[in-house]
Amino acid sequence: MPDEELFDVMEVSVSLNPEDMPGRPLRRVRCELCGEYVQDCREIRKDGRVVCRPCAGIGYYTKKT
Repeated sequence: MPDEELFDVMEVSVSLNPEDMPGRPLRRVRCELCGEYVQDCREIRKDGRVVCRPCAGIGYYTKKT
């Protein structure tokens, strides 16, 4: 099947936040619970503390005990 039948080709525009752009981190803070560094506004504020996503309970990994 020819590409023209499978795909629509068009120009698009993508909106990215400054913290999602490649390159050097804009900001870096330390998690108040585990000490892991969190970059580019990805920290979570929970119970008045700055924490990383795993410590906030929404990380993509969990610590083994």
